[in-house]
Amino acid sequence: DGGDDDDDDVEEKEDDDEDDEENDEKGENEKESVEASSTRPLGSLIHTARNHTKAITTLLTTSAHNGLERILTCGIDGHVKFYDADTFEVVHALKYPSPITDVAVGGKGTRFVVGMSNGNISVKTRTAEAAEKSGRGKKRQARGGTYAYFVRGKNEVADIEDFTVEVDKKKKLAKFDKDIKGFKYASALTSALETRNPTTVSAVMAALDMRNGLSQALSNRDESELEDILAFVCRYIPMPAYTKLLTKVATTLANLYSEGSCSDQVRELFNRLKHVVEEEMGVRRKIRVFQGMLDSLVERRMLDEMEGELDI
Repeated sequence: DGGDDDDDDVEEKEDDDEDDEENDEKGENEKESVEASSTRPLGSLIHTARNHTKAITTLLTTSAHNGLERILTCGIDGHVKFYDADTFEVVHALKYPSPITDVAVGGKGTRFVVGMSNGNISVKTRTAEAAEKSGRGKKRQARGGTYAYFVRGKNEVADIEDFTVEVDKKKKLAKFDKDIKGFKYASALTSALETRNPTTVSAVMAALDMRNGLSQALSNRDESELEDILAFVCRYIPMPAYTKLLTKVATTLANLYSEGSCSDQVRELFNRLKHVVEEEMGVRRKIRVFQGMLDSLVERRMLDEMEGELDI
């Protein structure tokens, strides 16, 4: 019986040794990774980071001046990794020539110390003002393709020293402009006449004339529309700025509409237009006569001055 108990003890010891070897192998495989578990009683795994190529020697947490938590890891591969404590993404990394055995941060983030296996210690320092400024300026960068990346800068406010560029909003096209672009020439002219602005109406007429659409815009008009066009022509044709264009419009109207097919009101407007044109032609003749008289007087004056110079 005693021999049997000894055999059982030996077998149990061998089983324990095998379990220890399996755990050691498992530990060797996971030395290059960092597992973060919650502090809840169940200790559930919340993240596993594998950013080192060799075993990790030290892990610590620290706080930045802007209130963000950082997790630091260093390893035999000579790398120091800085993780965001919320997303566990690598936000910064350092490389050293020898395997790292330990790392520490002190002085409220102003001193960073790294110990290496070759016996060297690397100490990096910066002033408190620089650390404070660096901590304030750091902002979490939104990843491309996310909603945060799409709306980045939405709530940014320009500083006093910033140069702002004011972008003029694209003006909406007027109805007559849309009609011209859509080759609706008659509708474009009607919309322009509704504005009762001579500059707008003349610009639309000129645009139609350039597109050879003036005849199309003036044809097939009812009496009320024709009266509006004739009234506009009669009022503004004496003005030099509109005379040339409205003369072409009046000629086109006379060719399109005969007196026999028009109402009394339209015939009256045509007669009024004729009278206005005759008056304007009479004024132009008088202006030319007066201009000729002035030219002759100016030439006579110049000849007298030249003769006086020759006598001298």
